[in-house]
Amino acid sequence: MKKYNILTILLSVLTILVIFATFFIIPDDVQKYRIIDCHEHIQSIKQADKTIAAMDRVGIGKVILVGSPWFTITMNEKYGFTRYDWNNSQLLKIVEKYKGRFEAWPTINPLDSDKLDKLKSNIEKGATGLKLYTGHGFPSSLHPGTYLFHPIALDDPTMLPIYEYCEKNFIPICFHVNPGPTKPGFAQELIAVLDAFPDMKVSVPHYMLSSIMTSRLRTFLETYPNLWTDTSFGFEDYQVAGLKRFSKNVKKYQDLFREHSDRIMFATDNVITSAGFKTADWLYEHMQCYVDMLTRDEYTCSFVKDKQGKVMQLKGLELSEDILEKVFYKNYEEFTSRKPVGTVIKREIDWSRMNTTKLNRKPGQAFPPPISESK
Repeated sequence: MKKYNILTILLSVLTILVIFATFFIIPDDVQKYRIIDCHEHIQSIKQADKTIAAMDRVGIGKVILVGSPWFTITMNEKYGFTRYDWNNSQLLKIVEKYKGRFEAWPTINPLDSDKLDKLKSNIEKGATGLKLYTGHGFPSSLHPGTYLFHPIALDDPTMLPIYEYCEKNFIPICFHVNPGPTKPGFAQELIAVLDAFPDMKVSVPHYMLSSIMTSRLRTFLETYPNLWTDTSFGFEDYQVAGLKRFSKNVKKYQDLFREHSDRIMFATDNVITSAGFKTADWLYEHMQCYVDMLTRDEYTCSFVKDKQGKVMQLKGLELSEDILEKVFYKNYEEFTSRKPVGTVIKREIDWSRMNTTKLNRKPGQAFPPPISESK
């Protein structure tokens, strides 16, 4: 009788384990990686549970949440660069509640006279990095001739104490800078900052907005030892364009990852909000498509369609195991743990690879948007 009871219990336990495995085990192709998503925005702590649900399905162990102004959350320019302090506080609450699953990289307003004090306070409260938007390059439609996120130059004198503090304390910065030809002076501003603070750890996301002109990305990475980038494309329209671009040019991007496998970190940048369509399932698919792009030879995403509205069959990079481990988590761990001291910049940016005009610029000088973008 006792043997029968023991057998019954064992069978019951086995049944429970099978059910658990069916619904909750991470798929074989991603469970071997401890994925870290190094770039994500979130509206408030109310969206944390659905984020965790999506993370668990994809196999993402940790997400780095960056501070957001209300324009980023709503995409409504009338809100501009506001409510960022409140959003920063939400990130810290999420980190405290969901221990080990998130990190907080709050943002600051470059025009705020108390920005350094606010940064120090957030670090003391548990923040581990900083998000900066200067260099973003979004032209204002409400105030033509200006940028929404770029009221001063990256190397404006009022920003130098921020860089000095981050460099001295090894605080990494996610620095959204577009160094391309449509943003006059941005590349030179970034170069000035990186030259002045060679030990500062910086990640410029979205392949440095240079996934088309990869020679520009390469010359930056080859020049600055403490500069990283990430795999995110940005909002869905940009993600769709990016996935299609990579699908059409597999060898080009395989080579990029092979040659700079130590400097590219995994990220998704979906901007998680209370919008009705941004469900846990929506977030899961958008995260998973980034994983599929890197791991598979072919894959589909329901939101990536051809001109006839048919879901496209996409080609993936199918990167090697060692590169995937670096991109998925090892590069982030290396980036955040390193403590550079005495870094020497041994070369200069090769402007022949930049596809960007080098202007006659003074230190701290910012240029307005081109007339075509101000209309």
